[in-house]
Amino acid sequence: MLGFFVFVDIRSETHNLDEMALEGAMTEKTESIVPVHYADWSEEEQVNVIIEIFSFFGR
Repeated sequence: MLGFFVFVDIRSETHNLDEMALEGAMTEKTESIVPVHYADWSEEEQVNVIIEIFSFFGR
């Protein structure tokens, strides 16, 4: 079965993925997260939150 993309908004101050919006977009069917960044991950903490959210869903 083919999956589909669900886009998540960005943080206006960093132009990086909004990790809080990500949590709301995930479901039990979520197989992967493909974060695409504008320039650089300015906050390592932000990446860790994304990993934590994905782990919470048992992936």
